[in-house]
Amino acid sequence: MVTLWNDRRLLAGKKPLGFLNPLLYYLSDSKGFRDIVKGNNAFGKIKPDKTLVSCEHSFHATAGWDAVTGLGVPRFKELSTLFFYAELLAGLKESNVESLLGNEKHTKGYNLPANLQATALLLAVVIFTIGFYIGQRRRKQYLKLDPMRERPHTP
Repeated sequence: MVTLWNDRRLLAGKKPLGFLNPLLYYLSDSKGFRDIVKGNNAFGKIKPDKTLVSCEHSFHATAGWDAVTGLGVPRFKELSTLFFYAELLAGLKESNVESLLGNEKHTKGYNLPANLQATALLLAVVIFTIGFYIGQRRRKQYLKLDPMRERPHTP
């Protein structure tokens, strides 16, 4: 669905959607989702007598967000329209919804280029592998075995 929304935006000359979570939660009270209010995730196992034993540790569907269905079932047509005009929605929200347009402003951490991140990860893996190999090699020192003739023989 996100690919189709981004395709529609790109064809209109707009930026693709970025990080969607802030916008999804902002739209959770809209007509973009059909809320599921009945049911649970307590599926258990079927006994030999064909009765179902439900799991005692489960979540139940409730109004609004819940652990079973999240925000509910997305309504593609409605969300497509809302996401097409996402930059207008960003002005209505007090928190920074700019990130959904790919204009993320990083205030914490570092924003390294992808090739530098990949190089750093590769270097870390190589250093770990070498350290692991050296540690294993030290544990497995070769010891010269005593000749069999110097040992007492067992009957």
